Amino acid sequence: MARSLLEQGQGELAWETLAARVRPDAEAHWLLSRAALQRGDLQTAESALSEARTLGFDDDPMRVEPAVYVGSDRCVSCHGEIGRDQQTSHHASTFTGVADLDQLPIPDEPLADPEDPEVIHSFRRDGDQIIVETSVADERFELVLSHLMGSGHHGFTPVGIDRFGNVVELRLSHYAGDVGWDLTTGHLPRPGFPSEFLGRPLPEHEQQSCLNCHTTHLQTNSSPPQFTVLEGGVRCERCHGPGGNHLAAVEGGFSEPAIVRPRLGSANQVVNLCADCHRASESGPQDESSNPFLVRFQATTFVRSACYTQSPTSAKFDCVSCHNPHRNVETNPTHYDTVCLSCHSDSRSNDFARASRQPQDLASTLFCPIETTQSCVTCHMPPRESSMRHTRFTDHHIRVQADLEGLDLTDPRAEE
Repeated sequence: MARSLLEQGQGELAWETLAARVRPDAEAHWLLSRAALQRGDLQTAESALSEARTLGFDDDPMRVEPAVYVGSDRCVSCHGEIGRDQQTSHHASTFTGVADLDQLPIPDEPLADPEDPEVIHSFRRDGDQIIVETSVADERFELVLSHLMGSGHHGFTPVGIDRFGNVVELRLSHYAGDVGWDLTTGHLPRPGFPSEFLGRPLPEHEQQSCLNCHTTHLQTNSSPPQFTVLEGGVRCERCHGPGGNHLAAVEGGFSEPAIVRPRLGSANQVVNLCADCHRASESGPQDESSNPFLVRFQATTFVRSACYTQSPTSAKFDCVSCHNPHRNVETNPTHYDTVCLSCHSDSRSNDFARASRQPQDLASTLFCPIETTQSCVTCHMPPRESSMRHTRFTDHHIRVQADLEGLDLTDPRAEE
């Protein structure tokens, strides 16, 4: 109850709830510190935090705060350059709401279905709405677009509401480059019902799963479940947690920042944070990392690499070792080769081998017998076909690739 109240910014009520029932419990005292913080009582907040630590509450930098969301614009007001970079990244534009649907390049003429030319899809604007109509023989099915999934970098998948109120993922997606409109990934070439030529109805659990990874602040109302996107895209508070307590801590001079700090987390914690979205579902194939299904989910395959499993804890080798989380991925292989060579070089080999405590096994593998100063990712992390149509992804299981022959390693569409 106290957590729920704090998440709504009701520090006073949370304090009353906790103060009436608090026991010599570390977590309860930590929550008291947050309630006092929201009330503006910094002295009591410091005292409760000190008591929580005395009772064994650990200072985990990855702990999500029970706080209200403040929005990325508020973050930018203090963290200017980083915030502005993040707001212009692909991550930040992975969801497009109804007010910005003009980003979607709708076709001027009807489109024949990519799998059945007798089925026709038409798009039209009606005021502020975009309506899609699909004709199957003598039947017509229609929906009104509500939002887009995807940043447009690889493509957009439209989602809409049909005449019965169902949330429907459109059968057609718009892919980047010269591809244009084609079948949405995961849709059957021949649907079981004529209505599914319009699109695939999304059950509630799938709606939530999609929105969890394409939005930052999602409000869920039950009975029946309804989802309201309060901030779309992957923005500041998606990774750092809600920032209400952080603002109170900074403004009041609290002894800790009260925000998730991935920079101080362990490699495993950082990878797990990214894996919230970049991990494959358990229902898919899990065996070979180069499987088109798995290659799309970097956090699933990266943790299989020897670079990750054999790196010493002090190396903190994780996703942000190569990627700036506030910007789009680098596309120049030299950037990544430099990261590889920071460990796999003569000057680092002895230190790295000692730190790993496997000097005989590991030291002999530190040097590439083919190329010692460049082309690391070109050979060991090639772009591969993925289960997402018209899209290739980098293979993040860093290893000797046994099947490189025939792969176009210079494909400019290979992306993170």
